[in-house]
Amino acid sequence: LEQYGNEHLTGQFALSVKAVKTLFNGHCELVNYSEISKSADVILAKDIAPKEMFYSKETQEEIDHLKYMLSPEKFEKVQQTLVNRKRNPAVISLLWGPPGTGKTEAVKQISRESGRDIILLDAAKTTMGLVGASEKIFRSLFLSYSYIVAVSKLAPILLMNEADQFLSSRMKNVSSSYARSENVISDIILQA
Repeated sequence: LEQYGNEHLTGQFALSVKAVKTLFNGHCELVNYSEISKSADVILAKDIAPKEMFYSKETQEEIDHLKYMLSPEKFEKVQQTLVNRKRNPAVISLLWGPPGTGKTEAVKQISRESGRDIILLDAAKTTMGLVGASEKIFRSLFLSYSYIVAVSKLAPILLMNEADQFLSSRMKNVSSSYARSENVISDIILQA
């Protein structure tokens, strides 16, 4: 780079997630939530107080299964099984129900029990501002999350609270910049 001089270096460089994993895997001391916390809330598993949760039998079985899959002892095996089946090795769960039924608290308790921190996407933080800014926030957030996963022993939980605001039905015949922006955000989230 010296032969070209610094005047030609106008942008920032980013390592690929694969490079980060190869170079820094297991170096948990490198995990710094300060950059990601500009666009998402970070909840540390160690700071979550235990709460007793009550579910129907069917829901309790599903929660127990999710806890099992995210447990430090089983998560790697679950990921390998998914890879062997040519699937994305992410564990994705959709919690639904009316407000106040304990969806977010259930995730917090799973986080506490599994030792996984939570990165909480808040619709108000990520969809405010100028048109185009939200897309940059989401891209940056998912790249940062990928880096954190690459170096962490325990991948944090990425919680998209009120996901229906992010993943509304796609708009057709978009003519406004707002509608195009909403479609781009949906694409970014679905691809990530």
